Amino acid sequence: MRMDSLRRGRIEDRRFLTGQGRYGDDTAGPALVAAFVRADLASARIVALDVSEARDMPGVVAVLTGADLAGDGIGPVQVDMKVRGPDGRDWLATPRPLMPVDRVRHLGEPLAV
Repeated sequence: MRMDSLRRGRIEDRRFLTGQGRYGDDTAGPALVAAFVRADLASARIVALDVSEARDMPGVVAVLTGADLAGDGIGPVQVDMKVRGPDGRDWLATPRPLMPVDRVRHLGEPLAV
């Protein structure tokens, strides 16, 4: 499989090489932390996903599932990546849900955050 991409110039090097860059972990002060629950099966039907215990834990701001996103009108996102198949033809990039509602499609797919 071959993945094509456009060459893009790097703009961040100078500030990191001179010690002026900031990393995400350099952020000071109170911050939110995210934890993902990921599928431990490569393919499965989602019958129920009970996150009530996680939502009730102290300090938890939100717990989101695919059903929550769909309920808020957040639909699948278009993957903007060109992938060519072994025969050289472009594969069709189909919209993908951020988190599944009814079916796990691959091992490690995020089920809740």
